[in-house]
Amino acid sequence: MGKYFRSRIGRTAPWAPYTAESFFIWENKPAVLLYRNDFFSEPAAPPPESRVYVLDRSSPVPLSASVPAFENFSPSWEAEVLRRGPDSFWYYRVKEKGQDKNETAYFRTGDLATKGEKISAGEWRNSDRPESAENISLRLTMLLNQAAELAPAPAIRAVSPDFEGQRFFSSAAAGEIQTLLYAYCRETPEPRAFAVLPDGRGLYSPDAKAGARPFSLPALPEGFVYNGVALVENVLAASWEEQQDAGIGAAGFMLMAWQQ
Repeated sequence: MGKYFRSRIGRTAPWAPYTAESFFIWENKPAVLLYRNDFFSEPAAPPPESRVYVLDRSSPVPLSASVPAFENFSPSWEAEVLRRGPDSFWYYRVKEKGQDKNETAYFRTGDLATKGEKISAGEWRNSDRPESAENISLRLTMLLNQAAELAPAPAIRAVSPDFEGQRFFSSAAAGEIQTLLYAYCRETPEPRAFAVLPDGRGLYSPDAKAGARPFSLPALPEGFVYNGVALVENVLAASWEEQQDAGIGAAGFMLMAWQQ
């Protein structure tokens, strides 16, 4: 591992009043969904100028984007969370804002370029069930199997240039999962796969035949945990947050030279 630095998300940044929880690929570009989080946002916070932003090499700043699945609602309704289900459908939660009693609705679509169909709260909950480990690459399977040596009943939330969104894998049933790891994998230009626990302990797989090897991220202060990892060329990005009981304090990310 090389030198690293930490960056804290500023409270005065344009995105400060909003939560960015869902990351996905839209029109072959990395995209993020913003929303007013009832737990964190000021009551008078205006709606985001754009619900979706994408990263494009043609611009030094994120660009606004329109996703049809989120546009069929009145201005007081906001899409909050988007995820890919184990059945390959997109599932998303939409909530009414600015009312005395905000309503919540759930939708599903096979293509974000089309309007979704309304579903029940039970179907929404089931959309977060893990995919079978049989659906993942040999490297991720290896990481998941060896993760059981670090912690009981593990599951992996993985991001990849080869996925349209974050995917969730486990050999255990949803109700049996005790440990969550955050993973990154890719097949090109050089195959890479690694996963980390919230405390920074991790495994990486440089060779599908050699097995996974241990590594660790720099230790965080007490009360802080890692909650995501990715690799951009030879730079590892690891997001972190401060957990305060049921709430979250500071949040940010760490960049490191990946030399494994």
